[in-house]
Amino acid sequence: MDIKQWRKLTAQCVSLFALLLLACVGISNHYLDGSFTVMADEFEDEYPDAPEITPVAEEPVQKANREILDWQGDYIKVDKQSVGAGEVYLTNDYMEKALLLQVEHAETKSVELQGIARRYNGQLRQGKVQKKDVGDLLKSIKVSGKKEKNAVTFSVQIKLSLHKVMEPTLYETEDAYYVMLSNPREVFDKIIVVDAGHGGNDEGTYTTDGKYEEKAYTLAVVEELKKLFDQTNVKVYYTRLEDKEVSKKDRVSLANDVQADLFISVHCNASNPGDSSSHGVEALYSKRKTKSAISNKQLAEVLLDEVVNETGRRKRGVIRREDLYLMHHSKVPVSIVELAYITNKSDMKYLSQKKGRQKFAQGIYNGAIRLLG
Repeated sequence: MDIKQWRKLTAQCVSLFALLLLACVGISNHYLDGSFTVMADEFEDEYPDAPEITPVAEEPVQKANREILDWQGDYIKVDKQSVGAGEVYLTNDYMEKALLLQVEHAETKSVELQGIARRYNGQLRQGKVQKKDVGDLLKSIKVSGKKEKNAVTFSVQIKLSLHKVMEPTLYETEDAYYVMLSNPREVFDKIIVVDAGHGGNDEGTYTTDGKYEEKAYTLAVVEELKKLFDQTNVKVYYTRLEDKEVSKKDRVSLANDVQADLFISVHCNASNPGDSSSHGVEALYSKRKTKSAISNKQLAEVLLDEVVNETGRRKRGVIRREDLYLMHHSKVPVSIVELAYITNKSDMKYLSQKKGRQKFAQGIYNGAIRLLG
């Protein structure tokens, strides 16, 4: 056998040995320590659409316990036994100054109020809220429940009404749900309140033919504005994101409660009956002073500049208005931006196009970011 044949035989032996070694490793993994492990390729062949499985560890529960034990602030504790087994979700309905604790697939629609405890300013309360108890974290507790589609379990909502707007964080331990509460200023570095003018039965102004109402277009612009702010670390509260009526008092209260850096109210303008020539962008302000370094007039000027720069619409200027409720009651920098004259054909055409509303939103966004740095 010559040298070439020897080399060929040697290579074949090495390959065979490697295959045997891989097979042995596969078998040992398959039955390591007497336990059976499904091979990845076998799993995929048998269940090609199987979701990725993430094991549930106990560490997050223990971590949550530690955070709760160290927590020195306000909180609400809901014993699991008082609400029954189920999946729990938390919503901050800040316009109502309420927290909504939703329990899905609960075994009963009733809740034992004695299982709801809370700590506020170091004082503990438990069970039903007593009338005129100003030392209680909660103003009221309301429970509602309805049968789910399977007609066996219930969807239960616990509405926890607060005295002021607070930021909640939900934690779960083995025996309870904890809602830890903080003042917004303790959580967020930059806060803006955006107000879509009018809503619900309050239509605002309308076109000369009465077909189009202001409330729809202010909301449409705010929806575009929300898309922009959602990509930042700025906390934005919205007075409405649907067609509903919100009182002027509630709009201002939100801005004051969260100590907003900026309070921006979005509106449309209208001229006197019979006059359709007025057009362009205005921003309203008040000379009332706030604790902020940003004045109301400065906010109005920057918003006006940025909206006009972005849209190319006519710049009508900033206008002082002391008589408006928002201006008179806001303790934070506030401006009303009158985007367009809804009674003007050119303004209305621009506002009715999605691209135009996106431009208006971009201008407001640019102004807010410019002021907040």
